[in-house]
Amino acid sequence: RLYIAHCEEHDLERVLSLTRAWTLIRFFDAHMLQLAGCTRCGGRYVAHAYDPTHDYVCGLCNVPSRAGKTRRAAAHSDASLTG
Repeated sequence: RLYIAHCEEHDLERVLSLTRAWTLIRFFDAHMLQLAGCTRCGGRYVAHAYDPTHDYVCGLCNVPSRAGKTRRAAAHSDASLTG
């Protein structure tokens, strides 16, 4: 109910179902998940319980390399430069 009220108050889309929320609570209670603090932004994120988190950087601060940097994309880029 709190989650639904928060989403409605801030005009947010509800993406967490009751089943998923219950599963997350069970995983936290079983010590399978933990909160990891990002060393850059200070945000706290869900992480596996036994992953090292002392130098954790979240996906927003450390954006993964762009999709498309593959051999095919590189070959297409080289072909367009020469042609």
